[in-house]
Amino acid sequence: MMIQEINNGINEILYSTILENGLEVVVHPKKGFHSKYALFATKYGSIDSDFIGLDGKRHKVPEGIAHFLEHKVFDMPDMDVFEEFSKIGASANAYTNYFLTAYLFSCTKNFEKALDLLLDYVQTPYFYDESTEKEKGIIEQEIKMYDDNPEWRVQINLLKSLYHNHPIKDDIAGTVESIYDITTEELLTCYTTFYHPSNMVLYLVGDIDVDETIAFVESNQKKKEFIDGREIEKFYPDEPSTIVKEKHVEKMSVSMPIITIGFKHKLPEDTKELLINEISLRIALDNIIGKSSNLYQEIYEMNLILDDFSYGSSINKDYSFTVLGGSSPNPEKLIDYLIPKLKDVVNSGIIKKDIERTRRKYIGQFIMGSDSLGAAANRYISYKVRGMEFAQYFDILNSVDEETINIVLREMMDFDKIAISIVDKRVAL
Repeated sequence: MMIQEINNGINEILYSTILENGLEVVVHPKKGFHSKYALFATKYGSIDSDFIGLDGKRHKVPEGIAHFLEHKVFDMPDMDVFEEFSKIGASANAYTNYFLTAYLFSCTKNFEKALDLLLDYVQTPYFYDESTEKEKGIIEQEIKMYDDNPEWRVQINLLKSLYHNHPIKDDIAGTVESIYDITTEELLTCYTTFYHPSNMVLYLVGDIDVDETIAFVESNQKKKEFIDGREIEKFYPDEPSTIVKEKHVEKMSVSMPIITIGFKHKLPEDTKELLINEISLRIALDNIIGKSSNLYQEIYEMNLILDDFSYGSSINKDYSFTVLGGSSPNPEKLIDYLIPKLKDVVNSGIIKKDIERTRRKYIGQFIMGSDSLGAAANRYISYKVRGMEFAQYFDILNSVDEETINIVLREMMDFDKIAISIVDKRVAL
């Protein structure tokens, strides 16, 4: 059955259907666009290391296995996947984050050939011991590269300061020790469980015909056999509401200190509240510490930050936090000045006039962002995988009120749950 999903923000209709094997296919036709974009995502990220597989057994696998699997999915017995995409004029890529793994391509021609290739390589497991062992060395170098990256170190140290047990505190790529514990059998177990069509979403956007595109995907899927799918049960350790520690400082060779300030949030009760929290907090933070805010201008003119200082939130049903940070010539002075100022603004709240100005800005950004096919696809999939209805996004953005925004702000910016991470060349701060 075809479902129409109206995107009120851009007055466009998305069409979705679920195939016999459980694969959800979403087609977003955009007439007149020259390029086309496809994103094939599984609801499987780095935090999903404890689960009941399709074999009915509980599995606890090493850190970093989702990212490791992303690498191995590109292996095919008779071709180099990237070369094949290049031959037909398409550009391919993939990524793993905390809650999903996605495979994608963009092209201006040969869309069906590229789509066929995407579906086939992702749905062709080709794992063997020699290849698994070889990949460990490649990923080890990647992990060591990130370990030497001060921006990454300051972020991972912050998460380890905020979270006691939840795997959100662990590196997406795992550790050198954990990846060498990964076996080919475990890769296959994770692949069979999480890469089942019933756990995946295919999003296609561009000047494409809805019926023809869905029929093409359906034809591809009917050539393949899959075992029966089932709801995947995932397990996460109990996580206290408290933080681990207030401050973490690491010595690294950097030309300028880097600081991140993190707030650990309470978890939302349902997915609609999750979406309300995300939108409300984004509006509030833009007013408080966005580049055009008074506070941002103050600390910039005081030479406490550089222009890379920014903010962001990661909000999920299993974890939720906000991070502020960037380069700072004087992180100690920044902390002493910024934290009291943040407390004052959070306690006094955001006024309606400022909310309306920011709302109009984000509505404009939402509409303009829809012209980027990649941004539209990744935005939609991010919400879909987290269990949120993206069709509600614009309506909530357009209607969330002053009271709700300030309630969310005070709940999320809890100064009893704040941690600070600093990377500096000095031994101690």
